[in-house]
Amino acid sequence: MAFTPTAGQFAVLKITPSGGAQSTQPAINWKIGHDGKLKDVSNFRDGRVQAKTLPISTLAATLVWDSAANPTLAANGQIQPGQNIVANCYTDPATTKPIVFTGMIATVNPGNEGVEGVVMIDFTATESGGALAYPNT
Repeated sequence: MAFTPTAGQFAVLKITPSGGAQSTQPAINWKIGHDGKLKDVSNFRDGRVQAKTLPISTLAATLVWDSAANPTLAANGQIQPGQNIVANCYTDPATTKPIVFTGMIATVNPGNEGVEGVVMIDFTATESGGALAYPNT
């Protein structure tokens, strides 16, 4: 089988706030972390043992501030702390099978990198009310 990596420029992030409509975000990156929340239950009899508990996922992304489509408004993703979202993280625009993240936005950090930069919004979300869903291939 040939090795065919997907270029990052083709990744897409679509967010649906609870009670809102899905919008494609002007994201420059997204990253999902999936933590198994292992508990160390090592003991004298069995030695080193890890037990799986309730796993948790996090989503981090950086968006370019679009002054024509303010991302903090409901029509544009409602990127605000405490907002429940469903984020479809596509690895390629040609695919119809995204990684689906259901969670709540925890932090929103707009910032300006300087005179020659543009305003960006870094945000993080934590899994809430659902489980991370990888596409079936």
